[in-house]
Amino acid sequence: MPQTTHDEASALGYVRSLRRLITSQLTPGHKLVYDARISREIEKDLGRPAEHRNEVKPYLEKDGYHQMWSAMLRTTQELMWNAVYRCVDRQAEELNSKFQQFRKTQGPGSLAIDPDFEIPPYSDRVDNHTQPGGYHTEIVEDDVTAGAAYEQSIHVYMMGGMGRYNDDVGKMLGHYVEWKYPDFKPLRILDIGCSVGHSTLPYTELFPDAEIHAIDLSAPLVRYGHARAKSMGKAVHFAQQNAERTNFEDESFDLIVSHIMIHETSTKALTNIMTECRRLLKPGGLTVHLEMLPFSKKTPLQQYLTDWDSVNNHEPFIGKMNDLDMNEVLRDAGFSEAERFVEFVPIGFDKPETGSLDYTHLIGTERHIFGAKKAS
Repeated sequence: MPQTTHDEASALGYVRSLRRLITSQLTPGHKLVYDARISREIEKDLGRPAEHRNEVKPYLEKDGYHQMWSAMLRTTQELMWNAVYRCVDRQAEELNSKFQQFRKTQGPGSLAIDPDFEIPPYSDRVDNHTQPGGYHTEIVEDDVTAGAAYEQSIHVYMMGGMGRYNDDVGKMLGHYVEWKYPDFKPLRILDIGCSVGHSTLPYTELFPDAEIHAIDLSAPLVRYGHARAKSMGKAVHFAQQNAERTNFEDESFDLIVSHIMIHETSTKALTNIMTECRRLLKPGGLTVHLEMLPFSKKTPLQQYLTDWDSVNNHEPFIGKMNDLDMNEVLRDAGFSEAERFVEFVPIGFDKPETGSLDYTHLIGTERHIFGAKKAS
């Protein structure tokens, strides 16, 4: 990871603390505001309580409390990237040099970059999470700085809630597979939309006999992920590939996973990805994906606060994805009713500080896990 000076660590710590203040104390204040005045306005105008986030939206957007919160949250996101890139840009040459060193040395894992790769528009045209230049910008040849910035931002954005190595989501999903299928011992695993591999690496410990592959659309992210894994002695085969149509042969994997990645795709791409998962699975193989709670599990107010990111944090598919029934998506991808599953499991991290207001308004108390076990 990028190394911080005293002042850089202080700046990143300030943004992390500011974000914690907003998410743990100011965001839950929406419910107080909603119950006290907005819900009454809606019922007066509609003759009933709000039933959809779009019925809440115009009332919240003209409310002073929400305007204050919205401005603060967006500004905090911009402050985060300013602090992250001050640190990363200062040592960009060193980070890229380290990548080249790891790439040349023998060791576990591999890296494959496609020079003719075409990034799909749903990713290429959006600076996700407002990351300047998005996931794909390269300042120099074989650049890794977008990956370095992405990893450093995770720790700030999640306020340290994903652990020292930002790997708690991978651990959670891996342990879910262990718990649900205790006799399942995958020998080939694929992580799709792996970014820098922070959620991939737990599988090297959970399933030490498995050959693990990880793919992503972004060359800078998988380059950084390769060097990151190699520096930790983890054997992962990284590649720049589109999960809608990979170059792996039919029935190549026992286990295919993704970690809070689905909302980064388009609706059409999502069905393509699930169809590709079915093609790649061996008979008896398992595909399992972890995402945020769908809108069917949230109140109209919670729906709107989640959908805020669609416009204000450059996450245009959050609303569409959360409206989908993943059971229907899996069905359209070719999985039978007996093969597919949709479950909600208790969340294992991202807990608010002791004594603070609950901020499960966004993350909920559960995670959405869905997938299929291909018939033998």
